[in-house]
Amino acid sequence: IIAKVRWMCATSEKVPVELLPVPVISGPTIGATFSEEYNEWARQIRRWIVGSSESFHYFLIHFRGTPLISGLVWFFLFFLYYAVLLCCGGVFQLLASFPLPYVEPYVFHYRLSLLRGSSSEEEHEFSLAYAGLVALGVQYVAFAVAFIIDRMAVRYMKIKEQISITRNIMHWVLAPPVLLVYSLVAFASILKFVFVGKKMAGHDMAAKEGLQTDSV
Repeated sequence: IIAKVRWMCATSEKVPVELLPVPVISGPTIGATFSEEYNEWARQIRRWIVGSSESFHYFLIHFRGTPLISGLVWFFLFFLYYAVLLCCGGVFQLLASFPLPYVEPYVFHYRLSLLRGSSSEEEHEFSLAYAGLVALGVQYVAFAVAFIIDRMAVRYMKIKEQISITRNIMHWVLAPPVLLVYSLVAFASILKFVFVGKKMAGHDMAAKEGLQTDSV
C-alpha cells in the first residue's frame, strides 16, 4: 500500500496494480489455545490498522493533486475499506439495529403482484426497524459465499485439511460477531494511535507455534 502511494506521489502518475490470479490460503495468526489465538489476532489487527493509518497520512501530506482521478479513487476506496468497513461497519450495524423509543421507524408501502401477468396486486409494507436484520442476513450470505470459495480453493490446490463441517458451520455463524470485535479493536487502535503516534508503529510478527497442533 505505502509503495503504491509513494510511487504515485513521486511520479504524479497513475500506478496500476495488476491482478495475479493465484489462489492463496492465508492464515496470518495462529495460537495453540483460544486465548493465544485472540491475542495474536488482536495484535495483527492493531499492526495493520496502524500501518494503514501511516499510509493514509503519507497520502494526505504528499499528494499534490496529480493524478487527480487516480488519487481521488485511491482516497475514497482506502477510506471506505479501512475506516468505514473495518473500523466502523460492525459497530454501526449493531447500533443501527437497536430501536430507539423516541424514533418512529419509517415504513415503506409498495404493491406487488404475486402471479406474473395478473392484474391483481397486494399491498405490502416494510419497516426500517428490520433493516438491521436484513443487513445481518446479507452478511451471512456474503460469508457463506466466501466459505464456499475457500473450500473450492483448498480442493483446487489439493491441500489436505482435517476440518469438520461442524466447525466450518460454527465459524460461519460466528463470522458477524468476529467482524464486530474486529471493528472494536481497530477503532480502539485508531484512537490510541492518534495520541501515542509513532511509538505504536511496530512490526510484531504473528506467532506460528500453533501450526504444529491438530485442528479438527
